[in-house]
Amino acid sequence: MSPESFVADVLLPLRQARRRRGLAWLALAPDPSVASYFEAPQSRTGGVARVPIDAVDAAAMLEALAAWWTADAEGQLASILPDLEDLRETVTAQMQPAGTSVPKLSYTAYPLL
Repeated sequence: MSPESFVADVLLPLRQARRRRGLAWLALAPDPSVASYFEAPQSRTGGVARVPIDAVDAAAMLEALAAWWTADAEGQLASILPDLEDLRETVTAQMQPAGTSVPKLSYTAYPLL
């Protein structure tokens, strides 16, 4: 699955279905009853962490994401995990030619949601 088809065939229909039910992931307008939208950072680094690329287990990350979405009553999001895995495999295959190893680099990992 290409990134374009993931957005067009998975994310946009999901967004449209949520809008029809009056749901949104982010507030679409200011809430007059809320004085501030500020939230204290969850960690000393604000959620940003340096992770060596060879220490990342994508399957485990997707499983953890599924558990988090399910616990947070976002089961509909958990249903797109097979598409996310397909997208991950496509992108990985495009970035890493067959027979080559993953370089020992470090990337900054941001929380997904």
